[in-house]
Amino acid sequence: VGNRGMVVYTGASHSGNIIFNDVADGTYQGGFVYKHGSGANDNSLRFYVNADERLRITRGGFVGINETSPIHQLSIGINTSTAWDSTKNISNTTNNDFIGLNLTNKNTGNTPEIGIMFQAGTSGAGQYTVNCLRTGSGTADFLVRTRKTGSTSKEVLRITKDGDVGIG
Repeated sequence: VGNRGMVVYTGASHSGNIIFNDVADGTYQGGFVYKHGSGANDNSLRFYVNADERLRITRGGFVGINETSPIHQLSIGINTSTAWDSTKNISNTTNNDFIGLNLTNKNTGNTPEIGIMFQAGTSGAGQYTVNCLRTGSGTADFLVRTRKTGSTSKEVLRITKDGDVGIG
């Protein structure tokens, strides 16, 4: 009865580890590590997959995905020399190693939408959204909306599936 758990005790400048491995050679395939200490990269929680660090939460609360020294609230790193060209398909399934973040609305209705909101200040003040709105089978428009305090959101920019631009 009551709370139960596991505690890993280590020295002040050492690491606490929970490791997953398939051989007993001192290496590891996956796990998580809490690095204690006072250095810039210490007091961080690190997650390892396939023997490489894939995610880190710093002592300042910054999160790095494929970034070992994140300098923003969320830093996502990709390592590719590939850039988009006419032989590439912007897709969530293949041939897209130049994309660092993919947001998907899996709703199958006629007009599902997904976006990112930027907000300066408190809730309801100074908001912008960048959205992708499905407009048909296999097509979508790109939208930018804004909202100031006390008003409703307003579409200020739309780029249609055909590349037409509407402002205001």
